[in-house]
Amino acid sequence: MATKITKEYITTSIKAVADGEKIVKKTMVDLSRALLEYVPETGDIASVNRLLGVLTNNNREAAVLFFSHFLPWNIDKDKKRFTDKNQHDATVKKIGQRRSSFLADTKNNFWTWAKDNVETKQRNINYENRVEKAIADALDEEKGKMNKGEVMLAVMRSGISISDIMEVIELFTSAKNETEEMPEAA
Repeated sequence: MATKITKEYITTSIKAVADGEKIVKKTMVDLSRALLEYVPETGDIASVNRLLGVLTNNNREAAVLFFSHFLPWNIDKDKKRFTDKNQHDATVKKIGQRRSSFLADTKNNFWTWAKDNVETKQRNINYENRVEKAIADALDEEKGKMNKGEVMLAVMRSGISISDIMEVIELFTSAKNETEEMPEAA
């Protein structure tokens, strides 16, 4: 990286990311409503697909649900892109009424709808792998340059006591002894 890493650089970069997030949030308020008016009038579903192509994964998933709810177009669920317009008059009419009702309240937009209708997924974090990698990196001569004693002190400072460590050692020792005593299957 050519830029000298300073606290000022980090602070400025974080602010730029935050400003970018604010721009996305503000733009989606108006754009979501505009697309709900524009697409049914013009049939230009490609506009929605272009928007989906620039959103983050989480926002894209919410936008697919949002536009599916208010626009009578079919979607390729694998590609997460809208395709052709639904040909069932009753469905088109029902979705049109839903859209009109939503747009009647000027406070309604993508974010207000998503808050009530999109369930956010909690990522399953594999902490075991993270801890193993962090310890391996800490012990790596080029990355962390820590010795085993320093790593163990860091582990203990995180809340694991010597008695906790001894308890785990005892469990492993007894499990190993039980495995060694088991006769082999014939």
